[in-house]
Amino acid sequence: MKWKRRKQKKIKIISRKLYLSCKKIYLMGEKWIDIETTKKLLLNVCDFLEKDKSGIADFVIKNGKEAILLSMYTDAFFLLNEKFRLKFFPISNLLNGGLLTPTIAISPYYESTYINFLFPEPLFRYFNIFPELNKPKYLFMVNLEKYVTPSDYYRSIPFYELHAKEIFKDVLRKIENTDISPIDCLVWVSTYNGTYGEDLWEYIAGVVLRKRGYFITKYSIGGLADIFAYYIPEYSEKLINSGLINGGIFLEELEMLPLFDNNTNNSNIEVKKRIELIEIEAESSDYRTTEYSEKSGVGQVLKYISHYTSAFVAGPFRKEIDIGEEEREKVGLISCDQDGGLVFCEPKGYLNPLDTKVRLVENLIKYVLLTNLEFKERYELLWGETRDLNDYLTSISSLEIDKIIKKIKEERKFWKI
Repeated sequence: MKWKRRKQKKIKIISRKLYLSCKKIYLMGEKWIDIETTKKLLLNVCDFLEKDKSGIADFVIKNGKEAILLSMYTDAFFLLNEKFRLKFFPISNLLNGGLLTPTIAISPYYESTYINFLFPEPLFRYFNIFPELNKPKYLFMVNLEKYVTPSDYYRSIPFYELHAKEIFKDVLRKIENTDISPIDCLVWVSTYNGTYGEDLWEYIAGVVLRKRGYFITKYSIGGLADIFAYYIPEYSEKLINSGLINGGIFLEELEMLPLFDNNTNNSNIEVKKRIELIEIEAESSDYRTTEYSEKSGVGQVLKYISHYTSAFVAGPFRKEIDIGEEEREKVGLISCDQDGGLVFCEPKGYLNPLDTKVRLVENLIKYVLLTNLEFKERYELLWGETRDLNDYLTSISSLEIDKIIKKIKEERKFWKI
């Protein structure tokens, strides 16, 4: 029996080595972005990031709101202690099983399940309970490859969960004897081979298009993509003129209006004249970014382009010429070069938006804005004296955004942080 077990183990080892060798040969031409290049790209794109001169972390994020958005749109999480992490989730599509209100999840490292807390109130009220979230944060870029061992390949548990306890302790060890608390630490772990994947490119695409005036969200109006950028000229202009924002935003920023006077990351944004509904597909490698199958990259966004006015693909180490001339009419590119420099190419063409899709986006923006008001104030705007919940969504559709903005500005002086 021992001989059989040894033989079976040897066969498994040989099979595993053969598999990895074949995979390496197959993917020889495929490239992913490593940690050092990722750091350069983040510095080039995110003007709210600074290198941590103390050497304790990789970056300092002075703006607590930006740290929360990074947690929402990537796999990054806040530390609570050696056992628990804190994760924020973005507004997503109810039809796809997501949530229309951001959630907060606290998860122990040794379990893949989450303890979810749904907050129907805006995110800024959460800061009343935990004001330390609005303090500057320290971003730790952790290379999981340094923790992975050969034996990990024979276990069914994800690499991260196998080494989460070690990662937590290592980060906490770095902040010993400093004034940095665990909740000030934002941890972003790489993949098992020391690279970053789709979540990085979703986030980079969001930051890049936010600077160009778009509203960024995970909320889909049709088809399958990773992240979306919407632009409604009337709504953008009115929100900017009201002083509530001063350019593009992640949609969740509308739930954090009281935290900051305005969005300080966008300035001198040119107000466009046309409605834009953009789908963005993020990929982890250069090959998948410009692939033409319907399951990834260019091919995937083209499959669902009828719901949108244009599209982007986002992924590493691609140039404009890597997308065919015909496809460039509808598909733009967000990528980087080998030194982490941003590569940005807008779509050359534009499809007219469907009215039904535009209404969905308008209602979404109004819904999020309304969370800044007390329920009584929402009732007054929507129905007056009526209390019929069946009319809720219908009432939002007919409600003018000017009335919401006016009410928010009236109530702003009563907000408490």
